This record gives sequence, structure tokens and C-alpha cells, in this order.
Amino acid sequence: MKIRMSKKEILAAVGRVQGVVERRNTMPILANILLRAEGDHVSFFATDLEISIEGSFPAQVQERGAVTLPARRLLDILRETTDDTIDLETSPPAAGADPDAPGWILISSGRSQFKLPSLPPKDFPPPPIREWETTLALPSSTLSELFRKTAYATGENDTKYILSGVSIQVEGLPSKDSGGRLRMVASDGHRLVAAETDVASPPSGTRNVVISKKGVVEIQKLLGEGDGGDGAPTLYLSKWHAGLQWGKIAITARLMEGTYPEYRKFIPASNNRKVVLTKAEFDGALRRVALLAREKTYGVRLDFDESQGGRIVLTSHNSEFGEATEEIPAGFEGESVSAIFNAKYLREIIGAIDGKEVILEFKDGVSAFLIREDAAGFLAVIMPMRS
Repeated sequence: MKIRMSKKEILAAVGRVQGVVERRNTMPILANILLRAEGDHVSFFATDLEISIEGSFPAQVQERGAVTLPARRLLDILRETTDDTIDLETSPPAAGADPDAPGWILISSGRSQFKLPSLPPKDFPPPPIREWETTLALPSSTLSELFRKTAYATGENDTKYILSGVSIQVEGLPSKDSGGRLRMVASDGHRLVAAETDVASPPSGTRNVVISKKGVVEIQKLLGEGDGGDGAPTLYLSKWHAGLQWGKIAITARLMEGTYPEYRKFIPASNNRKVVLTKAEFDGALRRVALLAREKTYGVRLDFDESQGGRIVLTSHNSEFGEATEEIPAGFEGESVSAIFNAKYLREIIGAIDGKEVILEFKDGVSAFLIREDAAGFLAVIMPMRS
């Protein structure tokens, strides 16, 4: 293989696909990127067997072929080169050598030259088979918002494996012209968040799949890096995989196995008290009071009191550093209620709200609180901590 690429293109390609490469892997070839040159482009492919990323970029292909290169080392070299063009060329095998044996790749840029080892391309895992059953083209901003409002609430090393991913649910109606809903749900067992949006032409019926947090992170990176010049990204779902195609890059993630809990049964139906708060004021008070909360729990106590026209008193206590108190006005009537929350969890939920107000609905200080905003499309459920 012999190619020439602009530094900008090859750096973008390698930088993007190497995100799934694991530093420690029982299969050495998975630390590499597969490059395949033909026509007037080079395809770049990387995988950890759970998530695959590939992209096709323009190049001057002087000799077609395929090679694998160590991802991290290649990226480090490309970042340090100073010339605008990069040349990659395979070293010809010695006379009588096995053509499939590991070889070397010469990388040239200006007056710099590097020689990297290459493992046989035939040993690289093939791309996953994509037999998509659901296809949705949506604005990148819409997909980004859904992931932003949910991904933070996934479980970390949770005993309930399925909660370490994000559930993607598509609800279509019998008539495609009637539209439907795309919903994302995440929970870590202490809180649950759900965000949804209308979709114009979903398939009939429903789909419910779960993508791992790592897969979500890679999708979010792609959505965040796009410049909007490649049209709308397309979300694909099948029985075994989820995928996102946008411009030159395609991501495929193997779905997590298992059934995600039905989120609706965790939404409290008997909460009969409601408080409307200014988002900025509530979040600011939480941030300040949490400065002296215990680092392991970030516990902040909220006392709902009807005195002085209604207020919430926020308190934190740390035997080593001291305590903090702040109060904010809140229209509240009736018996006082006290509840303790993990301030970090609560602030992440508040941060997902787009409007200027936060609505809290609750029954008492030990049952689940419902948090939402005026506009439909987002809600969260959070459990108070035990005192």
C-alpha cells in the first residue's frame, strides 16, 4: 500500500476512530487501526469487539492495499509532524518471506521519517453485519439533547448490569403519517431520567434497545464534533446493534443483553404537593451548600417550610469542615417536609432542564420526588437519602 494524505484529513481520521481502542487488550491487534486504500479514498476502522468506528477519507492512492497500525503511536506521530502532507508506504517483504507475516510501515512527513510495525490485516476482526430494522434521520441537536439529558444517570459498576446503559425506545403508530416518539431512559437505581421527542416517520410498532455507556460516549463525541455540513445524522437500530452514520463516520455498537425495566412504573402517581423554583437560584444554592457536604455522599438537607410565604432551607453538615445553610423562597403550604438528597445527583438533573423553572412534586420526605419542567419531554424521579 502506498498513499498520500493531507495531515488535516489523516489526523482527523485517526483521532476519531482510535476512541474505541483499548490500551490493555488480550488481543494485540485490537490496539491497531485497519487502513484500507482503494480508488481515491482510505477507510479507517477500529473496534474493541463491542463498538466499531469507521470512516472514509480522501487520499491519493498510488498503490491500493491494507495495513494495520498501532493507534496511539500513530496518533502521537501525526500530531508532531510539521508538514502538510503525510505519506504511508508498506516496506516490501524480504525475498522468500511469508507475505502475510507482520511487516513495517514507513511514515514520511517533510524531513521526518518513522517506521512502525504492522500486524496482518487478515487477522483484524471484520466489521459487524448491519441488518437495520429501524432507521431515523434526526437533527444532530435533537439527538445530542436526548443523550445529554439522560446519559449522566446511567449506573456505574451497578449490580444490575442493564442499568449501565441507556435505553432507546421508539414508539411508532400504525400509520407512518401519524408520527411517533423517540425516548431515551437512564437510571442508576437512585434516580431515573427520561427524555423524548416527536419523530415524523417512525416504523409501526415499538423498539426498545439498550446501548452501553461507552457506546453513548462515542456517539456523543461524533454529534459534538460535526459541523452540520453533512446533513442530518441517521440513527439505526437492529436486533443486535445500534448505529449512527453522519457524514464520513459510522459508529456501530453491540446492544446490551437483557430487558430494561419499564420506567413508567417508577413514576410516582400520588405526589400531591408541588413547588416551583427558579432554576438558577435553586442550582446556585445547592452548589454553595454542597461545598461543605460530606464528600462520599454529597448529602444536602432540604426543609420545605410554609413560614415567610414559603421557603426551602438547604443545609449541609460535615464534622471535619463545618456546615452551610441557605434559604430560597418557594410557594409552599401545609405541613413541613424534610428530605436529604445527593446534591451531585440533584444538580445533574437540574442541569438537564432547559427552562428557567424547576417543578418539584412530592408526597413526603421519604418517597420518590418527581422533577420536571413546564415543557413536555423531560422528567426525572429521585429518591431521598436515608438520614
